[in-house]
Amino acid sequence: PRNIKRVAQKGIDELQREDDSPAVLASNVMYMITDLSQDANIPFHSRTTIYRIISLLENIKD
Repeated sequence: PRNIKRVAQKGIDELQREDDSPAVLASNVMYMITDLSQDANIPFHSRTTIYRIISLLENIKD
C-alpha cells in the first residue's frame, strides 16, 4: 500500500538527518512505524517486517 511506502520514505529521510542524536532519530522513526503497524489493512508479512525494523531501531543508543 501507498501509506507503507510513504512512511518508509519518511523514516529513511528522518534517519539520514544529522541534527539530532541517533537515539532520538530512531525513536522518532519507531513512533511513525508503530502507528503504521496498527493499521488493520496492512498485510501480515508487512506487519512482521515492521516489527523487525522496530526491534532493530530499539537497539540504537547514543
